[in-house]
Amino acid sequence: MAGNLNCSRAFDGLGNQHDSETVCISIKIQVFTLVFSYQGCVSMEWVDLPQKVEPKDLTVTSEFWAERLESTDPDEDGFRVYIFKNPATNRKTDAMAACGDGLAEERQVDDGIELKIIQTTRGKVTSFSVACKKPPETG
Repeated sequence: MAGNLNCSRAFDGLGNQHDSETVCISIKIQVFTLVFSYQGCVSMEWVDLPQKVEPKDLTVTSEFWAERLESTDPDEDGFRVYIFKNPATNRKTDAMAACGDGLAEERQVDDGIELKIIQTTRGKVTSFSVACKKPPETG
């Protein structure tokens, strides 16, 4: 394996002088009769980075009640998928409940059962989950 290092001077747009480094490498590996070789160079120089940082998308969380349409049987970990009618869009939507041994937060209404839905939005992505009932306090 062989390598060399060349240094030169670079100037930015403001007339400031900076060092620029170029590294070249040549690698040759031989395994029995098979030969692998690589040659390449990389140059590193000063870069003017933008000074303005854009704010990150904020996560917005809200809760609402929605009509429960259907649900799956819980799996071995207690996870369950619910289908509900989103009152904002009037469309069927799914939500995950990870209540373990607990139950999803539900309430009885005239038309059936409603679930407490937690809506989380970050940027253009929205996800839904089902709120769980708080376990009874022991002690």
